[in-house]
Amino acid sequence: MNHFPCLVIRGTCAYADSQKNDRWQCYASAMAAAYAQELLTYVSVAGVQETKRALDVLHLGHSLLCSLGSD
Repeated sequence: MNHFPCLVIRGTCAYADSQKNDRWQCYASAMAAAYAQELLTYVSVAGVQETKRALDVLHLGHSLLCSLGSD
């Protein structure tokens, strides 16, 4: 998360107590999906195209770790 932008959107449907109720799970997931869809309308295409892909960042990290191990 420090090297490429990411955002986690969750729909919360349970409290941390004994009153667990799965009835709200579908509503929470629908709200999270709707929020993500709305948020994507504010992201510019140019900004996305300029951002490094997560896979590229992971490959770079792997290469760096391998080079440290070979020293």
